Amino acid sequence: MFSPQFTPGQWRPADPAVRAYIATRRTIPLLRDAAIDTNQSRAGSPPAMVLLIWVTGQGIFTVYTALATLLVFFWVIPYLLIAAGAVALMKRLRSLTAGLVISALVGAVTMGWLYVNNLVNPPASPIDAMSWVFLVTIAVGFAAFWLTERRSKAGAVEPISQDADASTRTS
Repeated sequence: MFSPQFTPGQWRPADPAVRAYIATRRTIPLLRDAAIDTNQSRAGSPPAMVLLIWVTGQGIFTVYTALATLLVFFWVIPYLLIAAGAVALMKRLRSLTAGLVISALVGAVTMGWLYVNNLVNPPASPIDAMSWVFLVTIAVGFAAFWLTERRSKAGAVEPISQDADASTRTS
């Protein structure tokens, strides 16, 4: 009954009765869209999800939970920078208030605790690895930025000072 046909960019059941049944199931849009819809942008990238499921050997819900956890971890550092930047900007504009400092501090501590809590109370097996995936990715990113900056400074030519320029014109 459910012999699937694979065509580029879509998946449909081969049996027209099954297609008609799925099309009438308006109460389950995910099932209807996954089986009939040719526009897969709502589902993200199905090949990437299938690849992750194949590599990890886990189910779709486990892979989704791991990726969602990793996405939250990647927002920790930007959120800390946003909170610190808000305080620094308001201080520079001389409109810093206690409410803003308290709000930024509560937000920064909350986002930091999301990561620290995962290290203190690790979740189930595939999801606990995301804290280390995050650390390794951030370390590689920082190392790449540091090496790029170091190489650009090593190859830079020193600017000529104005004193040296003035002495060469007078002689």
